[in-house]
Amino acid sequence: MSSTVTISKENFSLKSIETANKSVAFEQKAISDTQKVQQQNISESQKILSLEQSENQTSEQDISQAREQLTDWVERMNRLSNENVKFNYNEDMKGIIVTVINKQTNEVIRQIPGEDAMKLSAIWKEAIGNIFDTKG
Repeated sequence: MSSTVTISKENFSLKSIETANKSVAFEQKAISDTQKVQQQNISESQKILSLEQSENQTSEQDISQAREQLTDWVERMNRLSNENVKFNYNEDMKGIIVTVINKQTNEVIRQIPGEDAMKLSAIWKEAIGNIFDTKG
């Protein structure tokens, strides 16, 4: 006994349309889900950016406030003593130089780091630059 299954053209087309509709619905849901994830990523990125900006502003304010406090302290100490203390930032060394100067004679009493240490630092930086030359 053999049985034959007949599929009419209308029946086949209806099933094809239903399958296509399900496929389209699935794709639309996937697109919608993807868009939601993208929106969440954008939202999170904006939150992170805003936090980073507020942290940068805070740290700049903290640095400014610390600089003002240090300047006030140095000025008070200078008024109380016979020496002036100066703080300078050296671009070549990328560091702070402290100089103590006698008020009456304007003679440098002490400099930290000293001239020899600054020369040695420059020599080391040049040597390291020559050893680890990244240009060529």
